[in-house]
Amino acid sequence: MEKSDSAHSGRPKVESCNFALYPKDVEIIDTLIRDLGHGRAAVDGNKVIRFLYHHFSELDLFGFAVAQHTIDAKKPGRREDEPIKARRRVEIPVDDREKWERVVKRLAKADLETNQSYVFRGLLRHLPATESLRVPFELFLSEFPDFRYRAGRIMTGRSKAASE
Repeated sequence: MEKSDSAHSGRPKVESCNFALYPKDVEIIDTLIRDLGHGRAAVDGNKVIRFLYHHFSELDLFGFAVAQHTIDAKKPGRREDEPIKARRRVEIPVDDREKWERVVKRLAKADLETNQSYVFRGLLRHLPATESLRVPFELFLSEFPDFRYRAGRIMTGRSKAASE
């Protein structure tokens, strides 16, 4: 996990996080990209994952993880029937990452040993309807523009075009 100090750029401090995704997780993320992105090329899985990390409260995340644990506890054998399909590295704002760490600690206090990837999987598997995420996703994109794209730099005044 790498930390990036962004005090000079105005961007939030971030950590690089690695995710192992099962086929069902990849399918859910692909659906969110299609439904939340409205076909925009600039909406990718990294933005969707960053949004999910940011949007949901600690209580929501705790509930999603407990719901997933309840389902998994009823399964005989392994939690997942298929092997990991993809690995993804995403830069997550430190404040959001710390929120998830607190959820993992709360789950441990409830005798549910887990990790952030499992909490993320619980979130993916128990998401509310996509329609309810559209407006918060658009707000997230305007609050946290992607600095890799010119439009993101212009929105935050970090481009020559913004000062003209």
